[in-house]
Amino acid sequence: MPGIGTYGYPYLVMGPSFTVAGSFTNSTVTYRSAANNTVSTSAASNVSSTDNLYDFNGRDEFCASGYLGAVVTAGTMDGFVTDSSLVRSESTGVVDTDGDGSEYCSNQDRLIAVMNLTTPFSVTAKTYSVQFNFLLTDFGVQFIDDDNDGNDNEDEDKDSIPSSFASAPFSGYFTILNAD
Repeated sequence: MPGIGTYGYPYLVMGPSFTVAGSFTNSTVTYRSAANNTVSTSAASNVSSTDNLYDFNGRDEFCASGYLGAVVTAGTMDGFVTDSSLVRSESTGVVDTDGDGSEYCSNQDRLIAVMNLTTPFSVTAKTYSVQFNFLLTDFGVQFIDDDNDGNDNEDEDKDSIPSSFASAPFSGYFTILNAD
């Protein structure tokens, strides 16, 4: 339980793996998450997949261990990929975690999310519960046009065609319960 006070910048420390699934309709086509982080237009339901957030840059030659200013329901959120001691990688601190030539931040054991709340919450002597509630509807999953085969500004009416999906910023809010 946090101490008595007002909190405008709470943080969460969690692991880097997220199980995500989702769908969206673009014009008249419904795109659904499918096996191995692919996308299907013929599946009847969404398929979950585990996505590991090891880097905010995504498989490149340098590490981006932080992402600032994601807009969420209760304000904004900054994210940081760290090791188990909560130390971030330097931009040159990269490793190939799965041997496929893709490089990620070398410190990748934790994800820290720091919220900048629009409306801070208070803990008083009467507070007996502080709970963070994840909001995942319209958050938490993103569909990606890896092939850039969709809207490339040549035909603004043409829809992007996603080829993969991954985790995305989540949102949430705090519930504070006080005794009467």
